[in-house]
Amino acid sequence: KVDPCEGEILAVLHFNTSAASIVAFATHRGIHSWDLRCAFEPFYLDLRPEYGHITSMAVGNDRNWVVAGSNRGYLALWDVTTTAAYSMSSWHPYGSYHHSRYSRHLG
Repeated sequence: KVDPCEGEILAVLHFNTSAASIVAFATHRGIHSWDLRCAFEPFYLDLRPEYGHITSMAVGNDRNWVVAGSNRGYLALWDVTTTAAYSMSSWHPYGSYHHSRYSRHLG
């Protein structure tokens, strides 16, 4: 269930894997996912507030990566190959180069 404090849905995408049919949607706080086959959230991808809010997103052809663009000009790339952890890298195409990398356990 999404907290109403997260605001409206800003972007939506759908993709299939061999085991799931995933709808991913962005709010002001990050990207939620929902497996349509079992009503389960396989991953939640957090975007730090200083990067802005997500305005667009896409999934890689191999279904292992999600990339999102923000209203502040950042690109965020997540590896979603495992439900245990993910990594995120962010770049800003204008001005100074900014890079952040961290991992988070997804319970």
